[in-house]
Amino acid sequence: MIKAIDYHEQVARSEGADAHGMALGSTAQCDVASEGKALGEREDTQRRDDPFVKRADELTIEKSFFAIDKIRADELIANHLAKNMIFPGGKIESSGRECVNVSLGDIDNAFSDGEKIDINDLKDKKICPEDAFKIRIIADGTLSKSFTVFANEFDTSAVKMIALSGGRAVRVKSKKKRH
Repeated sequence: MIKAIDYHEQVARSEGADAHGMALGSTAQCDVASEGKALGEREDTQRRDDPFVKRADELTIEKSFFAIDKIRADELIANHLAKNMIFPGGKIESSGRECVNVSLGDIDNAFSDGEKIDINDLKDKKICPEDAFKIRIIADGTLSKSFTVFANEFDTSAVKMIALSGGRAVRVKSKKKRH
């Protein structure tokens, strides 16, 4: 990949000029102040004309731009590193008997950025059934928000997605709710 400055320099050299647009081998001398102004004007013109260089006010960032999916997460973080990104947690009270898979895409759609999510929150939002006792977070869908997720098990790719979005994966143990 060529840096923007190097790119301009290479284009100028291929056209027989140096990086500032002066003809190679030219002995033309300018007043220092006017040369600086002329160079600045040429640089602005070059940057505006270059399709690879965008001004900050021209950029529009969509929410989906920052979304992390399983494929991207697997490309960015190795499996052995992801296993070390799970934080130990305590016990959480839950009722039910089943272990249920919960998609990160469903969590992303149902909760706000920065929330702490456990099995009881998932039951309240009807993401997992009432008879769920344990949950396993799986890497399905995309994640565009940061969460702290408390679960019994995590898919390795799900841990990567949570970490890349700025969240935390916390492993907990379920215990029966006392009535």
